[in-house]
Amino acid sequence: MFYRLKKTLPARRLRRIQHKAFELSQLLMPRADGVTVLSMLCARDVDMFAVALASFARHCAVARVCILDDGSLEARHRQALDKRIPAIEWLGIEDYRDHRLPRGGCWERLHAQVKLARQSYVVQLDADTLTLSTLDEVEAAHRANRPFILGTEKGCAIGPAREASRWAQGQMEAGVTHVQMLAESALTRMDEDGNLRYVRGCAGFSGLPPGRVSPERLYAWSARFRQALGDRWSEWGTEQFMVNFLIANLESAEVLPYARYPTCPERVRPEHAFVHFAGYCRYRDGTYRDLSKKVIEKLKAD
Repeated sequence: MFYRLKKTLPARRLRRIQHKAFELSQLLMPRADGVTVLSMLCARDVDMFAVALASFARHCAVARVCILDDGSLEARHRQALDKRIPAIEWLGIEDYRDHRLPRGGCWERLHAQVKLARQSYVVQLDADTLTLSTLDEVEAAHRANRPFILGTEKGCAIGPAREASRWAQGQMEAGVTHVQMLAESALTRMDEDGNLRYVRGCAGFSGLPPGRVSPERLYAWSARFRQALGDRWSEWGTEQFMVNFLIANLESAEVLPYARYPTCPERVRPEHAFVHFAGYCRYRDGTYRDLSKKVIEKLKAD
């Protein structure tokens, strides 16, 4: 009982703070020269998403918002977001399921991003993120039609796929069995000419310019990795691998500097422009809750 209270109380406090974002009349003001924001959303993350979107739009121009409903959203969730997002478009998850791709594991989100990016610059934005200051690198990437991806401590730069594969093979020999490691270890077999690239980034925040990746290219690579990995290609983690792989192999792609765009930092520092509060660190020491409160106060003051 005490364990459950310890686990649920911080989550309840966080939701109470973040729900105050719905006191705003609008979460953003659409701009024709802005990006398309895509987010896959579930019912438990609606308040979190409102803060993520509003803080992002405060520092980056947004033209429209596409929300991929995972099937758990209720009418009240849609109504609350419809009221505060003037440029909203609802996407049904079944429309982005395809027999050529794994089902679930956020693959519908990637499929939607690729399809939407046939005509516009699409930023995939996770709900557990906060934008804290100007996003100079993101704005520059948008203006120049360059792809970007969020980095990690182990993935700060795009490099040869064969090097990433050798590292993954060493990790597997040491006993690591996660499917992302397995997929990375298979890159050598895919790289006949030695031209493929890879980065161990994070799919939680990425930018895809128009016309750079076709759905057919996504299907083709998925088929090749399914042949190499078998049934394990349908496991959670392969979508993040594919995002890393696809973006790394696009011309002029860049990894956002980890010093300004970290995931779960031990401390949030003044130089951090954008923070990904993944998993456990949403509730660690109250930082995410307190920053959410500050962000909402700034939005109200605008």
